[in-house]
Order: sequence, then structure tokens, then C-alpha cells
Amino acid sequence: MGRMGDAELRDATVRFVADLCERAGPFTFAGFGGPIAALRHRAQQAAGDDVVAGIFAAEEQAVEVVRAWADEAPMPAMLEVLLDLFAAPPAEAGADPTEWRDQVTELLVVCGRRDREALVTALAARGEQLASLAADLRERFAEEP
Repeated sequence: MGRMGDAELRDATVRFVADLCERAGPFTFAGFGGPIAALRHRAQQAAGDDVVAGIFAAEEQAVEVVRAWADEAPMPAMLEVLLDLFAAPPAEAGADPTEWRDQVTELLVVCGRRDREALVTALAARGEQLASLAADLRERFAEEP
């Protein structure tokens, strides 16, 4: 990810989350769409007639992209950006802010594994504003070994 200013980090993160929210569809089939949708499409095509296997393979590849992205994310700045994007989804969130928040939550989980203390501190600083997110994250982390 390299060294970025706050605005650049936010813009790059918005683009990444938007890419995660995009599903393979007609635009992807026609050669358009984002890199993650294209990755999902290729994985689904490689599975041939086994649609279920294709869906699982596509999501597994997307998870690998997320893990690689999180490994390079500058901490704790990334946590602040993600919390901002959860609290106030931008126009790029599109017509489905639930999908946007789900993807941001997943990124918070993956980044939070790298620096749990920073995540707890960032959530505490926001108080009740993100109480439901904090509860969701606590539950998610409690389920992990």
C-alpha cells in the first residue's frame, strides 16, 4: 500500500471496499468491472458446471485478496478510516449500504487481528456512536480460537 496521506488512504480504501461489494455479473462477463469481480468470475468459470464449488472458490480467492490487503494496511490509521467508512458510508456504498457495512466489518476483523489493542482503543474513542459494531466485533473475536 505504501505511505499515503489520510485522504489518499481513505480514497484507496473506498475503492477497495467498492470492489469487494461488486459481484460478478453481466458487466464482468463483458470484460468490465473491478478486479475482484473479475477474480470471482474466473474462479466461478474454472469450476465449470459445479456452481456451488465455483461460488466457494470465488469467495476464497476474495478472502485471500482481503488478507493480503490487510497485511499491508498501515495501522492504526487504517482502523480509523474503516470506522469512518462504517459510520458514514460514502456515495460509493451505492444502493446497498448493508453490503458496504458487511465488507467494512470484515476488513475491521481482519485488520483487528493484526492490532487488537488499536481497534479496541479506536472503538472506545467513538463511544456509543459505534456500540452495535463494537458488540458485533466482540462476538466475532470471541468465536475465534
